[in-house]
Amino acid sequence: MILKPIIPPVILVIALALAVIGALYCIFNKRYRRSRNFIRICIFIAVIVALFRPILPKEGDIQTASSNAVIYFIVDSTGSMAAKDESERERIEVARDNMNSIIDSFVAPKVGIFVQDVITYQTLPITSDMGAAKQLVSSLLVKDVKSSEGSDIKALIKSASTHFKLYKNKNPEASMIVFILSDGESLGEDKGENELAKSDFKDAAYGAVIGYGSIEGAPVPNIKRKSGEIDYYQDTAQPFLKKNGKTIISHKNDALLREIAGIYNFKYREPSDIDTIISEAKEKVNTPTIMDDTVNTTSAFETYWIFMLIAGILLLMEFYQDFNSILAEREVKK
Repeated sequence: MILKPIIPPVILVIALALAVIGALYCIFNKRYRRSRNFIRICIFIAVIVALFRPILPKEGDIQTASSNAVIYFIVDSTGSMAAKDESERERIEVARDNMNSIIDSFVAPKVGIFVQDVITYQTLPITSDMGAAKQLVSSLLVKDVKSSEGSDIKALIKSASTHFKLYKNKNPEASMIVFILSDGESLGEDKGENELAKSDFKDAAYGAVIGYGSIEGAPVPNIKRKSGEIDYYQDTAQPFLKKNGKTIISHKNDALLREIAGIYNFKYREPSDIDTIISEAKEKVNTPTIMDDTVNTTSAFETYWIFMLIAGILLLMEFYQDFNSILAEREVKK
């Protein structure tokens, strides 16, 4: 059994100690030696154990090896990443495949994911839980094409670089690997507020900019995810995108992506170069070391709900006792 506490373990340990002290006090003090008090203490303990989040891993799920590799994915999921080029797949779908291939190629790395759609945000804090990481990767979609207006790939990169430097300062032994996945089409005006500097990722062991899409471009679909309907944006809807007739065409901004790669001395690669990217990255990462066990939580058996169920049953027992007490008092009054 492995514990994955939902709140800081120190708080849970203190709470559990107080519950044990309370139980002992009730046992040795006749005044409080009543079933109702013990039920309440058991409810409290069951909730505490549930918050410890006990997990029973399936055979083969526990990983004893952990490398010092920390993979940063900086992912563009703005509207243009929904376009389909020659592969007839959305650019974001191809990016997801590349991310999964990279994750699978390392022995128990740590992974962090930064995403930009309507806003820039860290969607996955640095984690060694590969089940959670891959689950999140599979959920990456272009949410809303129209509201991506004003997005800036440089803002996404600067946000991720700030976190990168903080993490590296706290973990100097980490081998930091950075992947920027984008078609390079920034939909807002570059006002110079997010100037990129080589120092942003100077401590990266390896970095690659992976460019999605094509120079020829592809229509930007207006995907209604719930209904499955697809149409294409017209030039009156998104005047800041390049146009071809009435339908908006999204082109890969190859020049911008190469510029970003040049600033950071990263490799510039195509999605089809994924094997080369992985090979280059693995050469730069130090030999894996043995660290704490990790567990794939998506395939493991979660047991917290059992303790919550026990707490619920005990709570019903408490209510039942109170209900009987009220009925008994009414009978006496009659």
